[in-house]
Amino acid sequence: MCLGQAWWLAIVQETPLVGWLHSPRDVGGWNLSESFALQSQVAVASLLVVTAIVTFFRSVALLLLPVSAVQVALAVAMWQTADGFQIVSRWLPPTVTALLPFLTQGARVAAPLALCLYDRPERTPHTSWEAVARGGACFAFAGHGLEALWHSPQFADLILFSARRIGTAMTEHAAQTLLTGIGVIDLLLAALLVTTRWRAVAIYAALWGLVTAGSRMSAHGLEFGWYETLIRTAHFGLPAALAVYWWHRPARPPVPAPTASPLD
Repeated sequence: MCLGQAWWLAIVQETPLVGWLHSPRDVGGWNLSESFALQSQVAVASLLVVTAIVTFFRSVALLLLPVSAVQVALAVAMWQTADGFQIVSRWLPPTVTALLPFLTQGARVAAPLALCLYDRPERTPHTSWEAVARGGACFAFAGHGLEALWHSPQFADLILFSARRIGTAMTEHAAQTLLTGIGVIDLLLAALLVTTRWRAVAIYAALWGLVTAGSRMSAHGLEFGWYETLIRTAHFGLPAALAVYWWHRPARPPVPAPTASPLD
């Protein structure tokens, strides 16, 4: 995830973060110069590269916590600049639907925190990382489920372009129908991830997260899609971690055996 985002921030550079830093204050930006905004992105990218290398060997809280903060900053930038898909709903006001990035970024915010908590069980409850991982995965699947239900043009393009690459004809109407089904399943996954410890749910979520992350390469090709797939590593990484953890943990806590009373 860190390596994909580092490439996006430092090489691609067209991100909501630089737009947020450079935009005028009256539209929610910081009104900073474009050169300073780009330099700030490069500095963040450098932090992400260092974190990626170090975390491969061990987790360091002083690196992981700032990475989680970067994900929050990206969510704020997407919110302030109205970047990405904006849901238009009769039931929800625009001020609420504009908060969608805080859901879709959930897994990327949670992944560094979950790893940090997992490696420090002596300082935090043993299951605290699990709660963070479940919450982050739930937010991500819920956010993307809502985008699918409202037929995000970006998601429709992923389906249409992927189908075209494999030589399958698909209409836009068919893609939107498929998105409706995907949205329902994503919302169901989000609910099950926080209400159950079913291993099958976590495994399915991990596989589906891998497919959706990889759809960036199937739609746009390896040259343009590889870093977007890496950015979404947490979408399948968190459910996979939960699946492994639940595999060695009973689905339900064992019922303690009744203790004998002193009169027995």
